[in-house]
Amino acid sequence: MVRTYAAENCTLVFGGVYITGFGDGTYITAEKQEDSFTTHVSAQGEISTAETHNTLGTITATLAQTSPSLKYLTDAHNRKAVEPCYVIDSNTGEQIGGSEARIINPGSRSFGGEIETREIAITVFDYEVK
Repeated sequence: MVRTYAAENCTLVFGGVYITGFGDGTYITAEKQEDSFTTHVSAQGEISTAETHNTLGTITATLAQTSPSLKYLTDAHNRKAVEPCYVIDSNTGEQIGGSEARIINPGSRSFGGEIETREIAITVFDYEVK
């Protein structure tokens, strides 16, 4: 069976607003901050695990400096907004994120003769992958 991936079917929604104007290449990354559990092996080979209760994750969006969403995200950062944030991949049906998220920083700025990109990092407080 042949499957097709189309980048335009992968979206980022922050505070109910669809983010647009991504940079070229990998434009969204999502990662849980810690593993779900740690393991311990005793001197006699007994294995035990400890659950990690850290539900934090990070979603990073790479936007072109011409993105119409940059102002919205910068304003959300400045007002310390806590909003739902989800990556939705219609190609696979995946949904990543959570109901409470806050923008860590509005991204570094650089200017030159070409269109630059901005990396916007978002902490998701109740991060999950569905």
